[in-house]
Amino acid sequence: ENSAGVSLTYKEVRQEGFITVPVEGGEVGTIEAKYGIGSDGANSFVRRSLGYEFVDLNFYYDWIVVDMTPDVMPKYWTAHYQICDPARPTTVVPGGPGRRRWEFMVLPGEDPQELAKPENIWPLLEPFGLTPENSKMDRSVAWRFQGKFLENWRSDRSMLVGDAAHLMPPFAGEGMCAAFRDVYNLAWRLDLVLQGKSGDELLTDWSNERRENAKWYINFSVDLGRVICVTDEQEAAERDAKMIAAYKETLEHGPTNPHLAVLGDGTWDSSNELAGRPSIQGRVAYKGRTGRFDEVVGREWFVLTDAAHAGEALTESQKAKLSKAGGATLTVGPRGSGADVIDINGTYASWFAENNVSHLVVRPDYFVAATAKGADQLQAAFERATVNLVLG
Repeated sequence: ENSAGVSLTYKEVRQEGFITVPVEGGEVGTIEAKYGIGSDGANSFVRRSLGYEFVDLNFYYDWIVVDMTPDVMPKYWTAHYQICDPARPTTVVPGGPGRRRWEFMVLPGEDPQELAKPENIWPLLEPFGLTPENSKMDRSVAWRFQGKFLENWRSDRSMLVGDAAHLMPPFAGEGMCAAFRDVYNLAWRLDLVLQGKSGDELLTDWSNERRENAKWYINFSVDLGRVICVTDEQEAAERDAKMIAAYKETLEHGPTNPHLAVLGDGTWDSSNELAGRPSIQGRVAYKGRTGRFDEVVGREWFVLTDAAHAGEALTESQKAKLSKAGGATLTVGPRGSGADVIDINGTYASWFAENNVSHLVVRPDYFVAATAKGADQLQAAFERATVNLVLG
């Protein structure tokens, strides 16, 4: 890293089994850029080069991940489920069109690499109706499930995303989702910074937002794992009794209102309970096109206003700020309302009514930046949400 950018020196290598070796006479060079993004996985070279260390939640369990292509897709009582059997905790989930995935926990004393061999996996698949005669085993690999995260995701001009910045067990299905959120959140910021429209603070906001959001999912996934990865029969019996009691309580009194993940402090109005979470998205019509909002309207900053409150707006300086960031103000309403965006299924009308607001500020990564009922509230909320959005 330097004040103007980053440099990466590379050399050509080849893989020999599990070992990486240099290619004699291979290509060597240097890549220079204004910013570097480490998206190079759990063993990230970029992270190690920056000297960053994970915060470790001390969650380590080995599992075997098995991807299968059955000749005829088996039908189970639900598409995906978790078997919390202390004899061997097991996960069964879809694996894409025509495929399914099984995950088998490695028990204490077992060798993960030995268990992953096909001859040892087929007997585990038999209770599910899969055999070498009716299915193809695409992959069987040992995988260590872990819970780790970085406290800081950037070092000046270098940033870390995906598994390079956080690791979580797969029980909530959020690992890749978190990586997408990392990148979607970063891309629009880098675009503004590289254009000279925004300053360094916008990237600091990104690191703070994503760390806290990812930590929530990591802790949630680890907590699920501690429920699932139980191999002691007595401990499993106590767990089951608690879960059955909680289920009965839910049937009697209804579900509790769970705490949901929000972004860490950053480019949004943290005083607003609706902000910092993913936005709604409905089917709309706009300029002769019909589809989901992001497909037909775009992926920019938008201030969406209920058509019935079309006269309420941002100040002129706020409109200029929004325009500089590439955004726009739009009205949303039913056909015949004169709205810029037609709310085909009433998705936005229902959301506005349910939350008693008339304005919704949406970011390019589909997170809610702010909401408001009237013009004064909108202008104040917009200011709080966009302090670091653009320079000048």
